[in-house]
Amino acid sequence: MDTPKHHPERSARRAAGAAAIGSTVEWYDFALYGAAAALVFNSHFFRADNPSSGLIAAFATFAVGYFARPFGGLLFGHLGDKIGRKPIMILTLILMGGSTTLIGLLPDYSMIGIAAPGLLVLMRVVQGLGAGAEYAGAITLSAESAPVRRRGFYACWSASGVWIGSALGLLSFQAMLTITGDSFYTWGWRIPFLLSVILLAISLYIRRRVSETPEFKETRDAGEVERIPLVRLFKTEKRRLLIALGSNFLLSGFAYVPQVWALSYLTNNLKVAALLALGLNAGMFL
Repeated sequence: MDTPKHHPERSARRAAGAAAIGSTVEWYDFALYGAAAALVFNSHFFRADNPSSGLIAAFATFAVGYFARPFGGLLFGHLGDKIGRKPIMILTLILMGGSTTLIGLLPDYSMIGIAAPGLLVLMRVVQGLGAGAEYAGAITLSAESAPVRRRGFYACWSASGVWIGSALGLLSFQAMLTITGDSFYTWGWRIPFLLSVILLAISLYIRRRVSETPEFKETRDAGEVERIPLVRLFKTEKRRLLIALGSNFLLSGFAYVPQVWALSYLTNNLKVAALLALGLNAGMFL
């Protein structure tokens, strides 16, 4: 039964705010990687006979994160159902923010050779694992912390973080390009990645102040935690699962084609200045 004691409005706002900020950090990190894959990774981390080969290799590392995401969702979603929403949300946030910051510190191909793209792929896999659970977990945290009649409202706060984070990532690249000029392509691109550690610290501080969700506490205290939650999902929620997968496919297709491929097309094929191309892409998320 929904009571103010179990679902206070203040706790709901705190949980939804923490979830939204976490989603902002996640998509800031993802936007940075996409922009860097389109603009700088081909020349820094890959030895290719021509620019097109390097660009394809850079895009391939971008795709690796999406192959890793389902595994992250399966792993951390299972753990979230077993040990709680809050600790998993903190862990996935650390994975995302930590791997993004480390990308800004990676030596390039001229320094360590083939190990450079290898380390880049490793960081991208870690990003994908963290992102696979971060967004869905953030929505779950918000919904389960809110009164039943207000769950839709608070759960949608995380969705705002997707667009805000994506725009911030692209705008930070645009700002660094403006400030550093030609040096952006040698070291300036690293600064937005390194700034991720500041966002991570702020997000962790906020997220640590959020309580575990009342629903999970009740389930745990009643000894009703599923041994393998994923099995129950496939048995009882096939239709909803398919709807969720389909809707996310449409959203991802809309977001990532203009964010990554279009950025490369504008700068490499149409010869649009990178500063303008980044601004156009950022505008799509605002």
